[in-house]
Amino acid sequence: ATKLCTGLGHAGHFDEAEKHGRRAGEAYAAVGDRRMVTGMKINVAVMLGEKGDLDGKATLLRQAARDAEAGGFDSFLANALNNLGVLYCEQGDYSRGVQYLDRATQLAARIAPDDHTRMAMFHTNLGAIYLYLGSTRQALAEDTKAETEARAAGDESILMGIRSNRAELYSRTGDY
Repeated sequence: ATKLCTGLGHAGHFDEAEKHGRRAGEAYAAVGDRRMVTGMKINVAVMLGEKGDLDGKATLLRQAARDAEAGGFDSFLANALNNLGVLYCEQGDYSRGVQYLDRATQLAARIAPDDHTRMAMFHTNLGAIYLYLGSTRQALAEDTKAETEARAAGDESILMGIRSNRAELYSRTGDY
């Protein structure tokens, strides 16, 4: 069900993906799998965000973060915190967003240091926010960490994003 939900989302069928995600969450709840219920809340929250329902997204992500913390589901907690951090930044609450992104990155580094793709994405998110805030040195430091992780993962798409962030940094500041 998780793959179907995310697969439909990538294909642009967000209403359908949300429906399947909610059904999957209900099915996991019926068999008592709180971990997967938490994961499905994050998936559905992402779909809500793609549909423009930022309040619904925030509500589900906060629920998922609380559930993940209570259940010891650290991997899902890191994902929920990362998504909340990005959401807060999109809503203009940058200091709160950075706090959530930093906590998510630290947690992911502790629980899954070899998940290079995830670490690259989390560092990229932090770097982009620091760039937006005008913290050039911090943005470059996060981009460097992201690049190291993306190279370890062999993920060219993330490397392209990092290059784009650096180009943006250079165009704004002349600093590289």
